[in-house]
Amino acid sequence: MLKNTMKEDKIHFFSHKTHTSLELPVGWEESSESETSVTYAYSLDEAQDTVDFTRSPSGQNPDPILAVQIFALPHPDHSASEKAATAFLNQRQSLITLIQRDTKQIDGYNAVSMIFTAREADYPGESYQSHCFVTVDNVLFSFSAACPVSLQSLFAPVFDEALDSIRFIFFSK
Repeated sequence: MLKNTMKEDKIHFFSHKTHTSLELPVGWEESSESETSVTYAYSLDEAQDTVDFTRSPSGQNPDPILAVQIFALPHPDHSASEKAATAFLNQRQSLITLIQRDTKQIDGYNAVSMIFTAREADYPGESYQSHCFVTVDNVLFSFSAACPVSLQSLFAPVFDEALDSIRFIFFSK
């Protein structure tokens, strides 16, 4: 059942707070939003009404998540994405195993993308994670996605497609 839901139609999400638009498969939902972030999640337990970020009811796996955060920069800095990625890796080097670090385009902007496995306190067990940093003018965007390593083959394509679908939407005043 879980594998079938990842190939179905996509749901379009938009956050006014983070100025980002993206698509995720049916079954994903927005779980929280603040002034500078939005989090989407997929419940591994179909009977559950809410997403469990710590553990599924079986006690084995936390639910997959994708979070978008924005950070205001004092001035436009085209190297902010690279600096953020390097700092991110340096802070977590003892907790992660880097699989890939690459540059790519997100909605026409240069981005630094990283894929790794990790053991971190805020996501129980070993996780597969995809992180991407993008700078647009004087805003640094951070896209973070995580799922249990055991579900990597199912959710890695979902995370890749979500990144490819991202659009930045800014409103003029």
